[in-house]
Amino acid sequence: MVKTEPGPTTFTDWYNHEHRHTCMGLYTLASVQYGTAQELRDQPQFGLNAAYVADPERFKCRPQRLKLPHRATIKHPVKRT
Repeated sequence: MVKTEPGPTTFTDWYNHEHRHTCMGLYTLASVQYGTAQELRDQPQFGLNAAYVADPERFKCRPQRLKLPHRATIKHPVKRT
């Protein structure tokens, strides 16, 4: 018997919680929408800094994480007049 990890059950679950969007700084839609992306954004920077210190010639300049978008929505909100 093969045990499987719990995971997304639908495409929408995968798209919102697993798929990393390049236009959102490689964060998931859910992490940006629920505000947890900022916490996640700070963690990888430590690794980028360590890689830069270990071998600065590998980089043209000090690596930085991609910026977070101001908001994340699947559809743009309807403007009310």
